[in-house]
Amino acid sequence: MLEASLAEKVFVMTGYPEYTYVEREEIDITMQTALRDKGTHIYLIGESKSGKSSLWAKYLSLEERLEPIIITRQTTIENLYNDIFKRLRSFMRFNAIQL
Repeated sequence: MLEASLAEKVFVMTGYPEYTYVEREEIDITMQTALRDKGTHIYLIGESKSGKSSLWAKYLSLEERLEPIIITRQTTIENLYNDIFKRLRSFMRFNAIQL
């Protein structure tokens, strides 16, 4: 039973992988600085399995975490802006004024 418990802690499916996270001082400092600057957009760019989601999970609790926008090679600028706008609408109140 102890082995299963340890394996679950090492091979996490969600959240911060405490045992396997690789510290990268420069990247961690950059992330901390970006999070302190309110209104900053943060882009995590890297190869698959390079630690983007783990970095995100390390610095943001589940309550604070917004769903990231996943950008692939097939993503167009129009798709990106539409996705951003849809998400903004859920946080902002818009007043329509008919002229």
